[in-house]
Amino acid sequence: MVGAEAVVGVEVEVEVGVEAVVVVVVGVKVEFGVGVKIEMKEKLCTIKKKITPDDIGKDALFPMYNSDVDFLKKCKDGSELLTNTEKRRNPRHHKLVFAMAKCTIANAPEDSIISRMQPYDMIKEIMFVNGIVDMKFRLDGQQYYTPKSIKFESMDETEFDKVSDLISEQCAKILQIEVVEFRRNYMDYL
Repeated sequence: MVGAEAVVGVEVEVEVGVEAVVVVVVGVKVEFGVGVKIEMKEKLCTIKKKITPDDIGKDALFPMYNSDVDFLKKCKDGSELLTNTEKRRNPRHHKLVFAMAKCTIANAPEDSIISRMQPYDMIKEIMFVNGIVDMKFRLDGQQYYTPKSIKFESMDETEFDKVSDLISEQCAKILQIEVVEFRRNYMDYL
């Protein structure tokens, strides 16, 4: 898979005629920002290896890693490429949520159910009880609910912020302390 970053609303000094590997989005305007949702994850793009005056100011995806540059250099000019676009999520934020769960489990009374849970299971249970769920259907048509996935590709940072806040509030409640106090102390569990 080729990684790519969207460059939108950013002024970039580009010299016309310079050899470059640029993937120009065809027929889809790619915009990232607060509250902007990309409905289609896959985009059909056209490879352009030379920047022309017509390319300046257009939305474009640029290679993110050296391996992507190497891959795109092998592509023929004008060939089509299918790309994936995703909103970024902070991996550290993901680790912090698990640290909250570990802290709560470690400090819960020994005879409680929580003290015997795994961090992932605790996070999922909190999400389920608080309605952060996906509705699914069995083969017989009966509906059921499962906690939403917290995988990077399934939940963007805005959604994950809400889950993170909920987890910290619920963990503080379980430990019978204030949220502020809880947030000061769970970092040792990273």
